[in-house]
Amino acid sequence: MAVMTYKPIYVGNAYLVRSYVETYVPADDAYEPYTGGGILVSFARNSDGTNPITGLQNLAMDTDASGVFHRVLSPAELTGLPALVGQVIYQIVTGGPYNGLRAVTALKVSQPRWAQ
Repeated sequence: MAVMTYKPIYVGNAYLVRSYVETYVPADDAYEPYTGGGILVSFARNSDGTNPITGLQNLAMDTDASGVFHRVLSPAELTGLPALVGQVIYQIVTGGPYNGLRAVTALKVSQPRWAQ
């Protein structure tokens, strides 16, 4: 039996997508933060990206000089998720140098989590 770990994504709350990207620099023989653009995030019902979630495809991520790419999704952008509460969906980050990045994270759609 396979064991799956996942990160919660709460409907009605904002959600932060964050990914650190490095690239190999042969001249320095080292990995350095990637600061180019072209990093996208999508959400789908399958880990291979099939069965995409409407409105949550190929969203551009912002970066800073440290190689951290991020995007905050507002509750308004996540309006399609309440119908998926209790289900596992997948966050897929793609792009980067030579379009070589593909990072998939399993997320479980959960009821809203309000401040206490």
